[in-house]
Amino acid sequence: MILRVIAAVTLALGAAALLAFLHEMGLSPTASVAARHLRAMKDRVAMPGAVAPATYDAIAALPRHAPLAQVAALEQHAVSLEGYVQRMLRAADGDVHLEMVPVARMPDDGNLRYVTAEITPRWRRGSTNWSFARLASFTVNVAVATALAPAASFA
Repeated sequence: MILRVIAAVTLALGAAALLAFLHEMGLSPTASVAARHLRAMKDRVAMPGAVAPATYDAIAALPRHAPLAQVAALEQHAVSLEGYVQRMLRAADGDVHLEMVPVARMPDDGNLRYVTAEITPRWRRGSTNWSFARLASFTVNVAVATALAPAASFA
């Protein structure tokens, strides 16, 4: 009898954990509209038709905590951003986050303000160019001045 109770409790806890995970990932019918929208954005594989160059100042000026309708309209535009990768990490949801900065860091610099470029698993699927290892091969956390590339060349 005790074994059946333990099995039933384990099953109930497992089901609850699964439902909580699906809710958090925006895959549950009980997830908020914003969470479902975020999931749809992370699951997309088609790039918008046109790509426009962007600046760090323009990205910093984007509205924060804006209504979903305003954010969704902005997310329909693709942008390109030139800069340096300050840090690269894997997020808990499988995304690769690139912390993009406008200037290279020098050895004595602290962390710079950055823009996060998020590369989702669906975007990377089937491509060796978007793999974590390939992206990491381009990542330099700190610029190092050498005789061939003096510190002035990083400015």
